[in-house]
Amino acid sequence: MDLGLKGQVAVVTGGAGGIGRSICRAFTAEGAAVVVADLANGAAGQRPATDQELRDLGGEALFVPTDVGRYEQAQALAEAAVEAFGRVDILVNNAAWWPVPQTFFWEEQPDDWSKMIDVIMRGSLNCSQAMARQMRSQGSGAIVNVVSDAALKGESRETAYGAAKAAVVGLTRSLAVGLGPSGIRANCVAPGRTMTDQFHARRAEALAAGGETAERYLDREKRALKFYPLRKFGTPEDVANMVLTLSSPVLSGHVTGQIVSVSGGYRIA
Repeated sequence: MDLGLKGQVAVVTGGAGGIGRSICRAFTAEGAAVVVADLANGAAGQRPATDQELRDLGGEALFVPTDVGRYEQAQALAEAAVEAFGRVDILVNNAAWWPVPQTFFWEEQPDDWSKMIDVIMRGSLNCSQAMARQMRSQGSGAIVNVVSDAALKGESRETAYGAAKAAVVGLTRSLAVGLGPSGIRANCVAPGRTMTDQFHARRAEALAAGGETAERYLDREKRALKFYPLRKFGTPEDVANMVLTLSSPVLSGHVTGQIVSVSGGYRIA
C-alpha cells in the first residue's frame, strides 16, 4: 500500500539509535528522504553511521549533529533540511534522555530534572517551532511526538520523565489546534517498554552474571509482563510502524491531536 510518503522529507530527532534509528529505516523504506538529528551519528556498536546505512538501503539521508535543547541548533536543523531537500514534511520529536538507573521521586536529582526537561520538553518546543514555520509556508505537514505511557499512566520510578513527556502530550494538543488551519497535523505515539539495543544489552549482562542477579532480573521481567495484556514487550519496529501511520497523509490525513499507545495494552491493564 502506498502511504503517500515517497518524496517527502522527514526530520527525526534522536534518530541515530534505538527507536529513532528504526523510524529512520521505516521512512527510507517508504521512499522518504530522512534528516537524522542526534548528538552522535550512530549508537555505540552500530555501524555504519546512520545516514550511511540509510543510503546503503537506497534512500536519501543527511545527518545533522543537533542538541535539540538549544534553540539555535533546532533552527539550524530546519535550515539544513531545507537547504538539502527543499522542504520539511514530517517532524518526529523522538529525542529523549533519562537517568540510569531510574529511581523513586525522593531520590531523583534536580540536575537530572533539568536535562530531561531540556531534551524532552524544550527540545520538542524548539524543533516543533522551527519545522512548523517551514510547514506553514508549504501549507502542510505532520508532527509526531514520541511520548510514553509513563506520561499517561504514571510510574513510581519515572516521575520527572513522565512529567516531561506529559508536557509534550499537552504541547501536541495545542499544536493540533494552533497549526491545524495551516494544514499541519500533530499526534503522539506512546510506547511502553520497548526492546531496544540497550534493553537487550542490559538483559544479556544480567543473565551473563548468573546466580541471584539473573534470577532477580528474570523474576522482575516475569512480573512486569503481567501488566501487558499481550504478554510481550514492544519492538522499535512496532513504534516505527505507528509513526509511519500517523505521518501518512493517506492513512491519517484526518487525524490530529491524538495519543496512540503502542504498548501491548499496558495503559489499560
